Amino acid sequence: MSIREELANATLAFTSAEEKIVQVLLADYPMSGLGTATRLARRAGVSDPSVTRLMTKLGYVGFADFQARLLTEVESRLHS
Repeated sequence: MSIREELANATLAFTSAEEKIVQVLLADYPMSGLGTATRLARRAGVSDPSVTRLMTKLGYVGFADFQARLLTEVESRLHS
């Protein structure tokens, strides 16, 4: 399952800040996840720690871990 599908189908209870981040990620996928955590937070209108908390809730070690998986996903699509 792609990260986009995981975000769209997540059954987790998101806070309002987390929901804003998810919406930004889905609206401009995958590009919105390839910048910095600070840029993502600003686009969503939330704090930087909100981005980190969301990634932890989703099962990642942090934003860098999320980005690494996203990059792997993008690269695999480019080479398939």
